[in-house]
Amino acid sequence: MTAFRLLLVAALLALPFWVAKMAPVHACSCAALSVADVVATTDLIVVGTAGDVQLADPLPADATVSFTDIQWAISVQEYVKGSGPDRLDVRSKTYVQVVPGKGIQVNPGGDPTCGYAPDVALNYLFFLSRRDDGLYTTGGCAGNQPITADTEASVSAYLDKIREVLREPVALPATGSGPSHNGAPPIVLLAGASALAGVALVANAAFALRRRG
Repeated sequence: MTAFRLLLVAALLALPFWVAKMAPVHACSCAALSVADVVATTDLIVVGTAGDVQLADPLPADATVSFTDIQWAISVQEYVKGSGPDRLDVRSKTYVQVVPGKGIQVNPGGDPTCGYAPDVALNYLFFLSRRDDGLYTTGGCAGNQPITADTEASVSAYLDKIREVLREPVALPATGSGPSHNGAPPIVLLAGASALAGVALVANAAFALRRRG
């Protein structure tokens, strides 16, 4: 019995190691956002084709599966939101797997942490956010959509909604119904009046004390 318990403990201790060596399982879950929210939280929206996908940094020598940065480029066909050059450099995170005899495969078996790797054979509607280093990034929950014969109609309809949101005027804060002095907000005028009243009270009190003296 003691030997069995020792084997059980050893197996449990080794479990995280074997789980780490397994290929990831697709379990990414994204929050549903309105078109207006997507447009507001995205720096650039473009239609284009991805290419030049490569590792941003070398993998450890003994790595078989790794969640790491990849770098790739977008050949822009259209800027839907924002503007810029014909080529955009992008970094995203995804799973890569080292396959003996085949080299490195990007994003094998899905991505449980919502990383992203594009298919270089397709056109996409991309949603990008600007990084501090000037590159752009995106992810599995950004809303990127491949444009194929099967999806072209739905992507076109979604683009129409995006353009409609972008055409909407920005709402300005409502102005007060009553007049204001030189455009100053009423609360500022009230504060100024209170301050003048306080000064008058102090002056009157000082004058009264002076007369008593």
